Amino acid sequence: GTKGKTGMAFAIAARALGLRDVGCSLAPTASFLISTGIDTLPLRVDRHCSNAMAVAQFLKGHPQVASVSYAGLPDHPNHALIKQYCPNGSGSLFTFSLKGGFEAAKQVVNNVKMISLVANLGDCRTLVAHPASMMHRQLTEEQQKAA
Repeated sequence: GTKGKTGMAFAIAARALGLRDVGCSLAPTASFLISTGIDTLPLRVDRHCSNAMAVAQFLKGHPQVASVSYAGLPDHPNHALIKQYCPNGSGSLFTFSLKGGFEAAKQVVNNVKMISLVANLGDCRTLVAHPASMMHRQLTEEQQKAA
């Protein structure tokens, strides 16, 4: 059993040593979902990249947008590097600033309809975040601009 002088120690050792030596094992359903999803990964990543480029280009030309930072745009400081290291696309993450500043950005993120306002980045959905009022809220205005 797990009681007594060595019972619990054996149970903990069996689990810890098994994880150390063999690693975790996925549940069958998780394995199936990963296997299914991996088949379409190249297509989905390609769409992420092309959609991000289209949105970044649209925002770059928008009269209320002050700046867009996306490595796929030719005027980005790291554009040559991204072309060298990621020739199939620049990823799906970009940032932009509005001419109206903090209040304009809050208005945008509070009024989007098909985009989720979240603090975590790296989802498969289209997301928007407002770092100045979310992740960087504790920073000073100067620190926020530097970030």
